[in-house]
Amino acid sequence: MAAIGTFEIEGSFKITGRGLVIYGDIISGTVSLNNSFTFNNGEQDIKLKIKGVDFVDKIEEKIAKIGLTFHYDNVRHMEDLQMLQVTKQTAAITEL
Repeated sequence: MAAIGTFEIEGSFKITGRGLVIYGDIISGTVSLNNSFTFNNGEQDIKLKIKGVDFVDKIEEKIAKIGLTFHYDNVRHMEDLQMLQVTKQTAAITEL
């Protein structure tokens, strides 16, 4: 499926109970709830459904980024992915 947007990943962290958060900037197009988000974990492409789009602020560093959270198949899936340290890269946003 054709990309409707691109997202420049700056990094990732985990939030207990919510899982993996990937943060960065929207480079082109749009990012909406329930779009697909595809990135590479260093071994393979991973495609996730976007659950939340929020702001991530580091006030002391004057940095504001977009943070994305995701839907998971089950608790095990969330636990496996939240341990990832996603590297800087450009990710594709597609419609489901």
